Amino acid sequence: MNRKIISAIFEKDFKDSIRNMVVLSVISTPVMLSIVTMVGFPPDVGPLLLPTWITVTVVMVAMNVAPTLFSEEKEMRILDAILVSPASDIDVIAGKELLGIFMAVSASLLVLVLSNGFIGEIPALICIITLGSIGLTGLGLFIGIMSKSMISTSSIAVFATITLMFPAIIPHPPDIIQLMFKAIPSYYVINAISKVMFVGIGSTKLWIDLSALIIFDLVVLLGCVYALKMGRD
Repeated sequence: MNRKIISAIFEKDFKDSIRNMVVLSVISTPVMLSIVTMVGFPPDVGPLLLPTWITVTVVMVAMNVAPTLFSEEKEMRILDAILVSPASDIDVIAGKELLGIFMAVSASLLVLVLSNGFIGEIPALICIITLGSIGLTGLGLFIGIMSKSMISTSSIAVFATITLMFPAIIPHPPDIIQLMFKAIPSYYVINAISKVMFVGIGSTKLWIDLSALIIFDLVVLLGCVYALKMGRD
C-alpha cells in the first residue's frame, strides 16, 4: 500500500464529492430528516430514535457516495487513467473506502451533534459507526465495480439501500422477519448502536454484532479488490 497514492485518491474524490449535487443530496437528506423527526417528537422519545437515524445515515451515505463517484470515473474514462498509473488495486480501493468512511462517519456525527445525541459509550459508538461504514462503503464500491453504467449502478445501489434500511425502520418485527434481517449487515449496526447507547459495552451478545460486522467488512473488501483486479485484467 502506498500512502501517498491513497491520500491523492482520497483528496481527488473529496474535491469531486463537494462539487457533486447527487453526493451532497445523499449526505444532507438523512441529516435533515433526522433533525425534523427529532424535533417533532417529545424529548423522552427522540433519543430512542437515534439508533434508527444513525443507521439510516450510515447506509445512505456509505452505499451511495463511493459508487456514484466511481461510476462517473468509469464513464468519463478517468478510472482507466488511475488503473494504468502506479496505483495498485488495494491503493484504489483504500483511497475510495476512506472517502466513503469519512463521509458516513462525519454525517452520523453531525446527526448526533444537532440532535444532542451523545449518550452512552461514545468511543464504542464511533467504533461501531466506523465498522458499519467500512463494509457498506465496500458494498457500494463492489456494486460500482461490477456495474456497466451509471444508471445500473444507481438502480442497484438504490435497491440495496432500501433493503439495508429495513432492519432500522421496522421495529419489533415478527420472529420470521427478524430471522431474515439477520442476513442483512445493517441489522448488526443498529443492534450494536442500540446496545452501546442504552445498555453499555458490557451488554451480552454485543460481541456477536461486532464479529458479524468485522467478518462482513473483510469479505466485502476482499471482494472489491478481487473484482477490480478481474476488471483490470
